Amino acid sequence: MRNFDDVETQYLENDSAIQSQIESAPSEATNDGKISTGEKVLLTLISLSGDIAEILGFFSMAIPIIGQVIFFLAVVYGFFTSAILNIWGFFRGVPQNKKNLLSKRIILLLGGGIGDTLTSGFLPIRTTTLWISIYLQNK
Repeated sequence: MRNFDDVETQYLENDSAIQSQIESAPSEATNDGKISTGEKVLLTLISLSGDIAEILGFFSMAIPIIGQVIFFLAVVYGFFTSAILNIWGFFRGVPQNKKNLLSKRIILLLGGGIGDTLTSGFLPIRTTTLWISIYLQNK
């Protein structure tokens, strides 16, 4: 049977080992707030899928009844992809040396979403504004 003191000693040893690993791990401040390649790829795929769906929805308008349903579903999907991008833009944050960048990026992504909606999704404005905001963050 194990003694409680042995369990506590083992726990404290494991805790200190984990704590030293956490302290030796690179902090997020070392990357200067730049957007990683994984984020770029994932967000571009989300953005492009919304733009492609809206372009296909725009061209499906020529089909009676079914085309209007497809167009509506494409616009709803585009709305959700814009929402995902805007939420990412808000919660991503910016490094300390680029304090005014967050407002620029949010305005850019919101403006891109509104512009994309006004053109019925025919132009890939959402993806273009995403790439511009990534460029602003990483420059």
